[in-house]
Amino acid sequence: MNAKIDARTLVSQGVDVDEMIWHYVWINEYIYSRWVPDPNGQIITVVDIAGLSMTGMSTRSIEFISRALTLIQAHYPARAQVILLVNAPFFFSYIWGIVKGAADDYTSNTLKVFSTAQTFAALCEYIEPDQIPVEYGGSLRYAPVEGTEEGVKQQAMPHSVRWTSPLEREMEEHVHRVMKARGGSIVGKESGVEEEEERVRAGSGAVVGAT
Repeated sequence: MNAKIDARTLVSQGVDVDEMIWHYVWINEYIYSRWVPDPNGQIITVVDIAGLSMTGMSTRSIEFISRALTLIQAHYPARAQVILLVNAPFFFSYIWGIVKGAADDYTSNTLKVFSTAQTFAALCEYIEPDQIPVEYGGSLRYAPVEGTEEGVKQQAMPHSVRWTSPLEREMEEHVHRVMKARGGSIVGKESGVEEEEERVRAGSGAVVGAT
């Protein structure tokens, strides 16, 4: 699973930490129930933290990370083969020192942090290069389908695997079906493309690999 989250922007769009945690739970439940149903199955999670900045690391961001770590070890013990935090800025070791108290020994040992220079080599330790997205140095690329929402998203934020992989599109289609059945709509559908793209930049997730 590959993810990017900008908690400050999400909050500015009216999304609080509780909603972020519920979304995180939904993503995990979807992955484990549909893609890795084996109770002993594990996933490789890649979290790109290139966008972190000292000014952008709000207390809400730290709260989200701490609560997410607590949730992982309480409800998904040993389900992560490894969690790779990639493109880490130089100051992240300070941030990790603040939040790692929320992690038990297993989770702490599962989490591995890598700078931008180390990212591709670190990914290759766990993922074949042809399954690593081009934006991380590999050769995996999915062409957007012209005239679709994925194509619009890719133009706004060109991470090919994030918007156009079959698994990502399957998950998005599932959400659309659920929301339509319940008489709702996807955030941004009624408020315009600009607001949707702002939320797209703030938080996203897509599968890279699972074992």
